[in-house]
Amino acid sequence: MAQTKALSDFYGNRKLTIDQRLTGERNSIEYLQDRGVLSSVERMRLNTSATVNLDAEAVRLISDLLDISPKVLAELGNNAQRTLEVVAAVEKLALIDKKQTIVFCPSKQNASDMALVLRERGCAARAVTGETPPSDRRESIEDFKNGSVRVLTNFGVLTTGFDAPKTEAVVVARPTTSVVLYSQMVGRGLRGKSVGGTPSCTVVDVVDNIVNLPNVPQAFTYFDEHFGEAK
Repeated sequence: MAQTKALSDFYGNRKLTIDQRLTGERNSIEYLQDRGVLSSVERMRLNTSATVNLDAEAVRLISDLLDISPKVLAELGNNAQRTLEVVAAVEKLALIDKKQTIVFCPSKQNASDMALVLRERGCAARAVTGETPPSDRRESIEDFKNGSVRVLTNFGVLTTGFDAPKTEAVVVARPTTSVVLYSQMVGRGLRGKSVGGTPSCTVVDVVDNIVNLPNVPQAFTYFDEHFGEAK
């Protein structure tokens, strides 16, 4: 927090934007995509068969914390049919489209389960979570970077401090109402070609039927204006 405040103070607590004389009619994201700083984005939407009915406590937590509770995330992670639906989408990205793919999962167990199912189906996959020993985590990330691992599933890590510029697909299977968290997840695949990344990135938003969700915007819709609506 102290470092964040120091950075904010350095810029006079002002939000920095790109001079419109440079961007013209384009928004900042389009301008950076045109320059190859950011990847162009192909968005897809995977509507799952999962349904979660939020109780009063879960609704209160979303209203107070502006995000979905660990209990609800665990329920989604324990849904075997949902896991298989996500696995099928990841298989296409990794095995057919040959894309280096990161999957953000709703729970630690789900990240491990998904990586196991993918390996059993012939896809080189590893899981990393907050409980993964640091040496194993570094090895898995390095193997992902060099391409010997095609898919990294994870929970609670890789949103920040993670650099794999050749990431070509991001699957957001961890629902969130936090625009900040969502942008951190999607951002793992948005480094453009001119800065050592890729010209394009596929972003898959996994959408579940969450009943009684409070009147808060779904985080992924925040970027419709910039990246276009998902197919």
